[in-house]
Amino acid sequence: ALEWQATGKTTLYDKMFLILAGQRINETRITRFFRSDNRNSQAELVNVYSLSADLEKQINAAREMIIKYGFEGVVNDLNSQAEMENITSGEITEENVLTRYPSGSASQTHLGFYGIFSSRITASDIRIESGLRYSIVRSQARYEPGGIIEWPAVYIDGLDNTSKALTGSAAVQIPYGKHIRQRFVFGTAFRAPNIDDMAKIRIKGNESQIPNFDLGPERSWQVETTLESTLTSDRTLYKFALTGFYTRLNDAIVQAPLALPNGSNELIVEGMPFSTFSNINAENAYIAGAGAAFRARGQQWGTDINIQYTYGRSELDGEERPFAHIPPLFGQFSFYYQIPIFTWRVTLPINGMKSIEDYSPDSSDNPEYATADGTPAWFTVNFFTECRISDNLSAYLSVENILDRYYR
Repeated sequence: ALEWQATGKTTLYDKMFLILAGQRINETRITRFFRSDNRNSQAELVNVYSLSADLEKQINAAREMIIKYGFEGVVNDLNSQAEMENITSGEITEENVLTRYPSGSASQTHLGFYGIFSSRITASDIRIESGLRYSIVRSQARYEPGGIIEWPAVYIDGLDNTSKALTGSAAVQIPYGKHIRQRFVFGTAFRAPNIDDMAKIRIKGNESQIPNFDLGPERSWQVETTLESTLTSDRTLYKFALTGFYTRLNDAIVQAPLALPNGSNELIVEGMPFSTFSNINAENAYIAGAGAAFRARGQQWGTDINIQYTYGRSELDGEERPFAHIPPLFGQFSFYYQIPIFTWRVTLPINGMKSIEDYSPDSSDNPEYATADGTPAWFTVNFFTECRISDNLSAYLSVENILDRYYR
């Protein structure tokens, strides 16, 4: 990566950052069915190129009025290959072997332009911030003819998927006296499907994920509020925070049964049938949650308590079902105490039960790793201690995952 910084009062900016970067990523997966003589290797090579510019201009120092703007461009170029080796004979072939991504070529280009305005309202501590971003995402892919799946002509000639969106957000922070303040946030969001969403082929359990290049972007709006309080007493600092949020997603991307181009609902690999699934756009979905946090700091001690609850559901064909990747109730308690030489710390991460009814019906949540009732609740105890022997030497001891009966 090459980075260039410029500072100085100009008409367009006070600060400017330019970054030109490149990455070359190799990844290989090797799989073999139980007792099979065939070992499959899938190799991916991704070249990533990016250019970004971020500019900042102060309009009014007294009101802390600042404008930030810039752009970003990212190109991902993907090459996917696969081969099968007979571990008995040593014979290697590339025929009738599934590549993880499009066998011909695949690429995705992101372009984004943004602007942010923030300021403190005169004669008060009320702060406002708002921003806009325009995004363009284009994905292209091409498949080689032949192989296990008989691709239609449009897949061989080349597929194109382009998404565009204007998104924005606004936030205001209001003080209620000296010790309490509240923040309100409203925003819209946009996520274009990537090559992984649209074009991945993956065998998992008794199912197979297949490509769907008709996938559209997810769009959402969200409201969030946080109430904070800061108090001091007898050289002790206390902080409290309560947060609640609600997010509504349109065209949420979820997994559902989908037929192959030839109309079959099964993919046959090495003589074994796998039900075909793919990512599709659901009608809509929602995620709601609440959290609480407490922090206390004394001269020699401190404690933190955090807890978070999230609830999510998607709606498909008029039916409501659990949304994938929604965690159960979780949080952490920690406490430390220190004297000039020693520091002791104890942490207790906790995780509530996730019942099997709250698992997404597709394979995303990995219900095969849960019990018949779901994932049990669990907590662990972790103990850490530090001894400062001198300014240049310390000794540490930790014992972790104490009492972890159900931790996963």
